Amino acid sequence: MLRYCWQVVYYRRVAADNTRPARPARQLSGSIEELLAPLLAAAPERPTGRIRSLREARNALRIPRSAEPEVLHVWGKPPDFQLVAYPVDDPEQPDLVAEFAALRVIRREGRKLTPAEPSARLRLREKSNLLWVVCGSIVQAADGTLVIESLSIGPAFEGQLSRKDDDIACGVTSQLLRLLSPPRLLAETVERLLQQRHQLEKLAHQGARPMPDRQRAVYNKIASGRRTPAPSAASQIEAIARYYLQLCELGSRHPLPALAREFGITRTQARDRIHKARELGYLKHGKQGRIHPEPGPRLT
Repeated sequence: MLRYCWQVVYYRRVAADNTRPARPARQLSGSIEELLAPLLAAAPERPTGRIRSLREARNALRIPRSAEPEVLHVWGKPPDFQLVAYPVDDPEQPDLVAEFAALRVIRREGRKLTPAEPSARLRLREKSNLLWVVCGSIVQAADGTLVIESLSIGPAFEGQLSRKDDDIACGVTSQLLRLLSPPRLLAETVERLLQQRHQLEKLAHQGARPMPDRQRAVYNKIASGRRTPAPSAASQIEAIARYYLQLCELGSRHPLPALAREFGITRTQARDRIHKARELGYLKHGKQGRIHPEPGPRLT
């Protein structure tokens, strides 16, 4: 993360200096170090390879230990749904196969919460109370299905809800819970772990040290685990229609990107499914190119 932040600060500084006379490299380097100093001082602890608490989740996600304005200014806007996943081999918990942590970035419009669009900017006073961490564990149930066993939700920064200079935070509300998707957390965690296994196997074929047997056994357990059956086409269309109405009710002017992220599809597929929802009667028909958040007869 620090390397990424260094690049962001560097290129911002270069862009700002395009109209100024060039300065010696040593002087420019010193100014960068000064800008990064608050972030370096608030650097998180080294990840432990486990996510058993919000503290370990914050460290795994590389979240600074401070929400002071000078730290957040250098840190920038983190990507929404940043995910970290670890395979777990714990003899005391033989059914446990993985732990995960994700960072959700939301926006507040009045009293309404909406997912933050990738291009949206957060005001400095919003950053300390619109960033939330969700973490949990995945186990293999008796029938072989991979399920989320535990789930924890907390602010990205300790004490962020009591910061007097920031916007008023609402804490964990029903709106926030609706923006969290356990099926998506489960699916993306499993997918991330399978990608890790593939990369490790690829490196082993190229001469790197092979995975330990116990680590390979955990990955194989995850790969062979059953997943919750995918919803039928009709039920997915209905779920998409309901979520579309919810986003529009919350004031979203561009709900398709949020739909795509929530259901793991492309923006074009989200658009096509909204069109199908109108054809099937889950949404009312309207003029092309305009948002019509009105339920159709099958929902009313």
